[in-house]
Amino acid sequence: MRLFKLIPAPILVAATFLLCLPDCASSAVLNGTVRSGGDLFAIPLSSVPVTLYQATTAAPTVVATATSNGSGHFTIDTATTSSTSVFYVVADLGKSV
Repeated sequence: MRLFKLIPAPILVAATFLLCLPDCASSAVLNGTVRSGGDLFAIPLSSVPVTLYQATTAAPTVVATATSNGSGHFTIDTATTSSTSVFYVVADLGKSV
């Protein structure tokens, strides 16, 4: 199992990839929290669309989407169990930031 933590700025998206090995179920799960502010003053953000992208040599590919709950938490399930690609998560607050 591999663990990755993603924290893009200015909105922090703390996320952990749980990628199964070939003998696991045929999906991967990404859990995370959308929040604003630093570690000491972080505020969870609810109802924020979150998108998991796969980086490609052309335009990025949308892999899956989710929306953060009242505590800022989100879960994204994907059919991908392993890959050598680069993935990243974007929390879209629109023009409110």
